[in-house]
Amino acid sequence: MSADVEVEAEALRRLNDAASRLWRTRNLQFGLEEMLAATMALLGANMGHLQIFDRERETLTIVAQQGFDNNFLSYFHEISTWNSFACSGALHSGECLIIEDINADPAMSLLRSLAHAAGVRAVQCTPLIGRTGLRMGVITTYHRAPRRISGQELRLLALYARQATDFMERQENDEELRQRAEELEAVIDAAPAFIWFGDADCRVIRGNNAANEMTGVTPGANVSQSVVAIGQAIYLRQLKQDGSEFRPEELPIQRAIATRRPVRDVYVDFRFPDGKRVEATGNAVPLFDANGGVRGGVAALIDISERNKAERELREHLETQAFLLRLTDRLRDLVDAPQIMTEAVEALGRKLGADGVGYETVTAGDAARVVMTEWTGSGIVTAERSPRLEDFGAAFVREMRAGRRFAIADLSRELAASEAPTASMSGVRAMICAPIVKADRLLGVLHVQQARPRDWTEAEISLTQEVARRTCDYIDRAKALAMTRESR
Repeated sequence: MSADVEVEAEALRRLNDAASRLWRTRNLQFGLEEMLAATMALLGANMGHLQIFDRERETLTIVAQQGFDNNFLSYFHEISTWNSFACSGALHSGECLIIEDINADPAMSLLRSLAHAAGVRAVQCTPLIGRTGLRMGVITTYHRAPRRISGQELRLLALYARQATDFMERQENDEELRQRAEELEAVIDAAPAFIWFGDADCRVIRGNNAANEMTGVTPGANVSQSVVAIGQAIYLRQLKQDGSEFRPEELPIQRAIATRRPVRDVYVDFRFPDGKRVEATGNAVPLFDANGGVRGGVAALIDISERNKAERELREHLETQAFLLRLTDRLRDLVDAPQIMTEAVEALGRKLGADGVGYETVTAGDAARVVMTEWTGSGIVTAERSPRLEDFGAAFVREMRAGRRFAIADLSRELAASEAPTASMSGVRAMICAPIVKADRLLGVLHVQQARPRDWTEAEISLTQEVARRTCDYIDRAKALAMTRESR
C-alpha cells in the first residue's frame, strides 16, 4: 500500500509538472510531445506516439513520437481509421485498448510480423475524447516485453489523457479564435469604409486601411485629436451638417463612450489643412469589458463625398436652370439695351453673391471699350464709363480676344505684375470674364468680381458665360427692334 501511494504520488507530481508546462505554452507541438513523454514515463514504455484524428478524412496522423525509426514512421505516419490496428479500435470504441502480449493475442496474428519488426510485444491505446464527446486522437505506448497495466495505472492514464485532451481543446479553441480574429482583421482592413477604434479616454484612436489612406497617415498611427498638440496626429476640422465644428465630446466615438449607447447616422465633414474635403456618414458604438465597463469605442463611416457632390451638382443644375428661366422671362419683354444689361448683371451678381458684375461692349478695333452697366453688391449701378480694354490686364485680353472664358481665384498670386489688371481695377482679387465673340470680333465682356480670393466652380463659370450669351442676344434683339422703329 505504501509503495502504491508513493508511485501514485510521483505520477501525480509528474502530471502536475506537465500540466503546468502545458498551460504556460501556446505551442501545440511542444504540448503534445510533453504529454506523450509524461504518459510513457508513467507506464515505463519503450516507444510511443500520439495521433491526431482528422474528422473529415477519417485518418489518424502521428504528430509526436519517441523511439521509432524512419521505416515505421513512413508506414504508419497516416492511416485510415477503418482498419484492424489497435489505435483505430480504441478510437471507435472510445475506450482504452490493451494488448498485454502480442504473441498470445489471436487478434494480432495478422499484425504480429509488423510488431516483431518494430520490436513490440505489448501495446496500450488510449483514445483522446473531448469534454463534449468529440474524438480528437489516440495516445499509444509500446513495450518490448509483455506488460500488464494495473488498475492504478489505468486511473492515472485517464488523468493524463484528460490533461492532453483539455490542452488540445484549448489549442483548437485558441486557433479558431485566432483565425476568426485574423479574418475579422482582414475584413476590417479590406472594408471600403473608414473604421476607427478608440480607447476609453480617446487618447489613442487608430484606423483601418481605408481610414489611414483617407487621413494620410501610416498604419497604426494615432489620429486622436487629443494628441494633436504634441504632434502625434494631423489636425482635421470635423464639421457638422450645419457647418459648425464638432466639439471633442461631440465626436461619434466620444459620444458613444460617454452615453454608453450607439450613435446612429452621424455626419462628419472632414476638412484638411491642404483644402481636401471628405464627407462621411455612419455609426459609432461603445465597447465593454467583462465587467460591463466601457473599454473603448468603434466608429464606422462610409464616404459620401461623391454622392453629395452629385446631389449638389444636380441641385445646382436645377437651380441654375430655374434662374436662367426667370432671367429669360425678365429680359424677354425689355426693349432698352441698358435696361437689359442692368437686369442681367444684377441678377447674376445676386445669384453668385459677388461683389460686382459688369457688362461691357467693346468699340471697333478693341482699342477701347464702353462700360454700359456695372452692378455692385450695394446695388449701385453706374453707367457711361470709358476705361481701356487693356485695363483688364494682358492675360485677360488674350483670352477674351480668343473668345475663351477666363477665371482667376486670386489675381495677386496667380498672375505676374505685367499680366494683372491695372490700377483702375484695384481692390479686385478674384474674377471671371466671359467674352462675346462673333465673326472673330470681340463684341462684349461680362465679368464677375470679388474683393477677396475665391475658388470659382465650373458651374459658376459656365453660368456667367451663359448669361453673357443671353444678354448679348437680347441686346442685339433690342437694337434690331430700335432700328425697325427708326426706319418707320
